[in-house]
Amino acid sequence: MPARRFDELIQSWRTVASGLPDPRTGDNTQFEMADIALSAFAVFCTQGPSFLSFQQNMEQAQGRNKARSLFQVGRFPSDNHIRQTLAPVAFRQLFSLFDELHQAFEKDRLLKAMRAVQATRLLARDAT
Repeated sequence: MPARRFDELIQSWRTVASGLPDPRTGDNTQFEMADIALSAFAVFCTQGPSFLSFQQNMEQAQGRNKARSLFQVGRFPSDNHIRQTLAPVAFRQLFSLFDELHQAFEKDRLLKAMRAVQATRLLARDAT
């Protein structure tokens, strides 16, 4: 996937995530919903047991981290904060993002590589 299209998809994710319901109040709102959701997405690129410590260690060692450079996360929360904040979000609230990702993959001809037995596709129904 071209870097430009990836950046466009990240911006779409940021827009969708900014509109997610946010039950937090008071001091608990120090992180934007978009940063929390993009951090959750960035977890899949993490090669360590703790998302936060992995990003901090990478930033110290290399002067940058994947959450910030690839996923445009301003401030990244702890693993627990991500889970607690996003757990109540209904997966149907992310359908528009899935549709956009599917269209982008189709446009870049990436869906062929995702075929399984007898040219079928495996899809998770719970938004994971």
